[in-house]
Amino acid sequence: MKTYHPKSWSVQARKLADRIYEPYNKGILTLKDCEMILIDSYKHPLVRLRAAKRFGRLLRKNKK
Repeated sequence: MKTYHPKSWSVQARKLADRIYEPYNKGILTLKDCEMILIDSYKHPLVRLRAAKRFGRLLRKNKK
């Protein structure tokens, strides 16, 4: 019998950051909205921290 195993925390963080960055890049979300999504997420704090770091790197890379 197989049991459920979630993706690694790094994979979860990448998906969360990418899911937040796309609407921000298109102008749908503001920076404050993105911050609130990261703060209010139900995910583990380590996942949220890694997602925030990735989101920041994406912002610096595209200078928006």
